[in-house]
Amino acid sequence: MGGQALPIAGRLLCYPVRAMITGYNHTSITVGDMEKMLHFYRDIVGMELVAMLDNRHEGSGAQGSGFEGMHMKVAKLRLGGRFILELIEYVNKKGEKLDTRPTNIGSFHIAFTCVDIMETYRQMVAQGVKFRQAPHVWAGGKEGAVYGFDPDGNRFELTTETKYFA
Repeated sequence: MGGQALPIAGRLLCYPVRAMITGYNHTSITVGDMEKMLHFYRDIVGMELVAMLDNRHEGSGAQGSGFEGMHMKVAKLRLGGRFILELIEYVNKKGEKLDTRPTNIGSFHIAFTCVDIMETYRQMVAQGVKFRQAPHVWAGGKEGAVYGFDPDGNRFELTTETKYFA
């Protein structure tokens, strides 16, 4: 029954579309300055740049994004073989910065696994990365988490948490 919804007591009971959705593709962030964000995600976080596009769209390609005549810079970065982060800068159609406080609907964060959270934190601070506070550690310092901010103010998390991925 993949993808069908059945009425049950006035509600719809939905079934996953497992037969059609086969995997995760990417997460995309609209950015204000591609060079600053590339420096952060590629040079500091250590993601691999796998594609860089400079697109000027007219016609049907532009209509898919809601407006014609757009100029986009698109970077696709990979981490750990599978995770793809897509950065998009709308060069000639800049939007407004969203309020991404954690309690606001639509806010998000990206979590990165690290081996030594204190050393990773120290190295990132030395490169100018801003954090909310120092890492919270437990299990004798072997486990921990901390939240920081990319150049656009988007939250990211450093964590040692791996139990869901074993």
